[in-house]
Amino acid sequence: MKVTRLAPNVTAIDIEWKAGETQSFMCSSDHHWDNPKSDWDLLSKDLQRAVDEDMGIFSIGDMFCAMQGKGDRRSNKSDVRPEHMTGNYLDSLVDTAVDWYEPYSKNLLVVSDGNHETSVKKWHETDLLERFAEGCKWKTGHRPQKMPYQGWIFLRFKRKVKKRWQSVMTIKIA
Repeated sequence: MKVTRLAPNVTAIDIEWKAGETQSFMCSSDHHWDNPKSDWDLLSKDLQRAVDEDMGIFSIGDMFCAMQGKGDRRSNKSDVRPEHMTGNYLDSLVDTAVDWYEPYSKNLLVVSDGNHETSVKKWHETDLLERFAEGCKWKTGHRPQKMPYQGWIFLRFKRKVKKRWQSVMTIKIA
């Protein structure tokens, strides 16, 4: 699969298709990965299944909770995992997420902002998912496509006919 950004809010995924083959995707949202109440065992099980079955993974909104930063009105320090109780809270979220998602990162095709990431960008002037995507690239060589809060994903199935690629089907996900 080849992932291409066509516009700031449009990503295309080109899939080489052969008759009789299938391609599956896992579309998930609201991981709130850094929240102590997040069920890491269940999330890990779901992501590992996607890897085992060679699915592309979309994380659509709120991969991070990120509500415990300085100045966040919703902040409650009892809702911070021990590894994130540092003077560089937001940096620690990104660093530990890159490590935790590493086994699944080659299948992670798209990560998009949710209201939590958007709030961090607004109040703290840092883009957690952009930094996460860059961290994945640095650590594994694979960079998931970062998308904004709203956008489109085009799944473009193609096949080779006489040495040329021919479009078979395009699916739009909004």
